[in-house]
Order: sequence, then C-alpha cells, then structure tokens
Amino acid sequence: MTHPSGPSLETDRLMLRPPTASDWPFWEAFEGSDRARFIGGPYNSAQSWGGFCLTLGHWVFHGFGPFAVCLKDRADPIGMVGPWDAPERPGQEVGWKIWDGAAEGQSFAAEATGRVLHYVFDTLRWTTAVSYVSPENTRSIALAERLGATIDPKAARPQPDDLVYRHARPSEALQ
Repeated sequence: MTHPSGPSLETDRLMLRPPTASDWPFWEAFEGSDRARFIGGPYNSAQSWGGFCLTLGHWVFHGFGPFAVCLKDRADPIGMVGPWDAPERPGQEVGWKIWDGAAEGQSFAAEATGRVLHYVFDTLRWTTAVSYVSPENTRSIALAERLGATIDPKAARPQPDDLVYRHARPSEALQ
C-alpha cells in the first residue's frame, strides 16, 4: 500500500489528499530543517520517519488525518494540514505545516486550513477543535487569529508553553 485511503478536498488553488509514500522526501526535508523549529525540530531522519509513519497510521486507524497540500498544477506537496485526534494530544486538533518556504506568504495555509475546518465540523462532526501553537511562532498565531480562533487559557496543552487556539465552526466565507 502506498497511501491510506480517504477523501480528497479542494479549494480554488489547492488539492488536499491523504499522504502517500512519495511525500516522504518532502516531509523529511522540512523536518530536518530549521523550518521545523516550532514543532520541536529539526529532527534527524529516524525521528522524522517515525512521525511520517504515525501520520499514515492515523489515517489507517481513524479514516482521516492530516492532508498533503498540493497546488492544483503541481503534484509535489507544499505542506500538510489537517485533523489530528490521537492519545498523545489532549484535544482534537487541526494543525498546519507549510514545508516549502517559497509557498509561504501566499495564504495557502489559511486556504487549506479553512477548508479542513469545514471538513472536521461538517463531515467528521467534531464539536470543537484546537490548534497548539508555539508562542514564538508569530506566523501561526496570526493564521489562527485570521481563521477566527481565540486563545483558550483553560485548555489542556501538550507542552506547557503552547498557546491553545480554539476554533469555532467556520463561516461560509472561509470555505
């Protein structure tokens, strides 16, 4: 099996699909770089491999998970965005990582995450979702707030310093 089965989601510019084995080099390059500093990295190849396999396993166990984010005119992924509901996290999470530095600043993370928020509330029927953000990650803080999330100071957090942004059901304007 080269990838888990699951739905694909679209936006005007993006295709969100379950991850495939061919995404591994892009995942590994991101996680081994300084760009991964806000998610605990950089990671060595073995650590990165474990995270990649965990993501694939999430799809197998739950039937959903983080989506690879691809531009519609390009097969290679530029990042990963999506739902996460696993024992090591205290809440149902929607997270984002833009792997390709050249893709930053073009609102791809906002577009993909907005679509995923509709998916988790409308299709998965989640009643709540959070995003865990490092307090030093000003770009992710700005994105969470742009998406309408607000800080939930009472929410459990995986790391003591994490900010927990709680998402409300998205409006149609974000779709």
